[in-house]
Amino acid sequence: MSNDIQLQLVERLQSSTFAIQLDESTDIAGQAQLLVYVRYCFDNDVVEDFLFCKPVPLRTTGEDLFAMLNDFFIANKLEWSSCIGICTDGAAAMTGHKSGVVARVRTVSPNIISTHCMIHREALASKNLNESFGEVLNTCIKLVNWIKCRPLNGRLFAALCEESGSDHRHLLLHTEVRWLSRGKVLQRVFELRSELASFLMDKNSELVKFVSDNVWLAKLAYLADIFCQLNALNTSLQGRDSSMLKTTDKVKVKSKVFQTGARPVMMYGIETWTVKGEQKKKLIVAKLGMLRANKKYPRRTTDSSPPHRENSIPSGLSPIKSAHSWKVASDSKQALVGGQTFYKSNQELKAVN
Repeated sequence: MSNDIQLQLVERLQSSTFAIQLDESTDIAGQAQLLVYVRYCFDNDVVEDFLFCKPVPLRTTGEDLFAMLNDFFIANKLEWSSCIGICTDGAAAMTGHKSGVVARVRTVSPNIISTHCMIHREALASKNLNESFGEVLNTCIKLVNWIKCRPLNGRLFAALCEESGSDHRHLLLHTEVRWLSRGKVLQRVFELRSELASFLMDKNSELVKFVSDNVWLAKLAYLADIFCQLNALNTSLQGRDSSMLKTTDKVKVKSKVFQTGARPVMMYGIETWTVKGEQKKKLIVAKLGMLRANKKYPRRTTDSSPPHRENSIPSGLSPIKSAHSWKVASDSKQALVGGQTFYKSNQELKAVN
């Protein structure tokens, strides 16, 4: 059945122009896999399909990946001239100027249009954290690893969470390559902050000073809230039948929400938390520092005019600021595979029609 489906797909591609999206990933067994998706026109509609997934024999260089892709084209009698677009992530093996997959594809199809995956852009931009919040994230990872790397600690902490009636019994390990990992890890640590404080105090761990510090907890709450919003944005950009126009609109809408409504969560609840006057001053200074980092609240000068206070964004929201550079040409049409974008000019569309 799979061979028949692939044969039908190849027959459609042989008589149509198409665009491909490819990515190299590693499965749970440690085997590198090359995945290729395709978008093409069929019956006056744009269709998305899975083209193939093959294990990479040895190295994952641009030369080896292009060889696998080219061999598939030759074996199935597909013309490179019919491939009008290619979309990849920003890895050197894909986008290298001399030896990347895109560069080698241009040698056989000079007119092909290459694009950088928009979801990868958003994920890369969201990694930018200033030093203060980066330390909070690293501390959370240390907390989780200190408990998870010792099976006995893991079981004792799970029992403590169950006795206290918590909604969760386990912490989540952080995985750098998983885009949603940071938000979920931070959210779980914040939800189990009371249980963590009790457990670390019983174990006489030096890490208890963090979960007992209201300022540190306020920063943790801020990060958890912001990354929760970024995870929702990232998830909404994925899926079938997406396009550059749709994804750009979603990014712009989320950007406006952050600009007009988002305020540092570290300032929430100061009235209800047990915070000393000195700690409250530190919170306010930290907030102003974030706003100054984004050049929204300049330092006081001799000018008597008040600083511009509209559309203030904490410095942790760099992915939204980067989103303004993702423009869509008004005279272009595009095809998109799995959340990735390919452009098709009006002249090429007229030639197809």
